[in-house]
Amino acid sequence: MTTAETDFPALYREKIRFSDTDMLGHVNNLAFASFFESARADILYGSGKLEVPECFFVLASSTIDFTGELNFPGEVTVGSAIARIGTSSATFRQAVFQNGQCAASSTSSMVQIGGPERKAVPLSEVARSHLAGLLRLTHDGLANPQAGADHDKR
Repeated sequence: MTTAETDFPALYREKIRFSDTDMLGHVNNLAFASFFESARADILYGSGKLEVPECFFVLASSTIDFTGELNFPGEVTVGSAIARIGTSSATFRQAVFQNGQCAASSTSSMVQIGGPERKAVPLSEVARSHLAGLLRLTHDGLANPQAGADHDKR
């Protein structure tokens, strides 16, 4: 199955920095993780809707499958969808694209923690509603085609 930008309800754009590259002009694998993180942070914190006093989201797990390369100079688009909403967590499905070509896909789980114990706390109804707007599942767990919000960060 081919992954396309149009498969994701949230799109985030970012310029590739020279510091993201190796000597051949290829983007280093660590930069992919940064692109995915920036897109997740934009969803979780960009609107201010999910901010709960004394609570924040932490990365509980993350996998990246590399399927292509990214090159400097240029720009990437990260597509994001929510695959699952738990009591205190959300599972993200993401892919990074350059010139419409998918270079990697990722699955990650973010958990909301808070209080002095830094324990998992239930998502608020506002958070559930916001994340549910990005919920996209198919029989194989991939995002359904449905374009949506475009978070442009240049």
